[in-house]
Amino acid sequence: MRIFDFNIHFPINSLEEVDKIVDTERGVSPQELSNRIEESNYEVDGANIMIFNTDFKNHQQVRSVCSTKYGHHMITQLINPDNYEKDINSLDIDAIKFHPYQQDLTRKDYGKILHICNTTDKVITLDTSYGSSKMYKNNPMELACLIADEVKDKPIVLLHSGGLKCMEAMLLAESQDNIWLETSLSYSYYHGSRVAEDLKYIYKKVGADRILFASDSPYFDLQTQVTQIDSMMTEIGFGSEEKHKVFYENAVGICQ
Repeated sequence: MRIFDFNIHFPINSLEEVDKIVDTERGVSPQELSNRIEESNYEVDGANIMIFNTDFKNHQQVRSVCSTKYGHHMITQLINPDNYEKDINSLDIDAIKFHPYQQDLTRKDYGKILHICNTTDKVITLDTSYGSSKMYKNNPMELACLIADEVKDKPIVLLHSGGLKCMEAMLLAESQDNIWLETSLSYSYYHGSRVAEDLKYIYKKVGADRILFASDSPYFDLQTQVTQIDSMMTEIGFGSEEKHKVFYENAVGICQ
């Protein structure tokens, strides 16, 4: 089975505490990131590389090593909405990302974010995980709905499929055909709970054409994610054609 992983991280160390690993991503240099990708043993056919350093500008090295390692690749960069006046479209990236939890984004930031989304020519991705003491301060699905109201002409990818608010993510995806659900984190995190059962219903309801496989490696193990998502899709009745779309074809279409 061919695999395009839509959410891969390359922190510069492997500390056990997630927040500390993310801190290393925020300061990664082009050379460090290129080295990590080159040295990695991720055996996938395509990869969407997540960059958390909002000041990252030289993507040439990363492009070069990705072209050698993967059949298809994308580069997604976290965007600081306070720097929205700079020309994001000039960056050699394929997608922009906002992370309400990590960036502490609230309603005061929405105007700048919407301006960016309206003017960029990049794919838009939004981390929709949900939890911690910030769960009522940061509201990813509220922001997703505002972006969807204004952006109809480019893909909007809801990373982690809305997390605990996965039903809201499904309703948004059903209302607009440029909304995509990405599989990482949520199904594994909630496995054994009613939320995981909801995710099965959601993926079947939305359909294979708008689901993207992702692992969120190294925070979640790639092979474990492949096994769990493959098994889950068998349970909901997806055959080889639908699985090929989810695991590979859909992402290739977005990155072209």
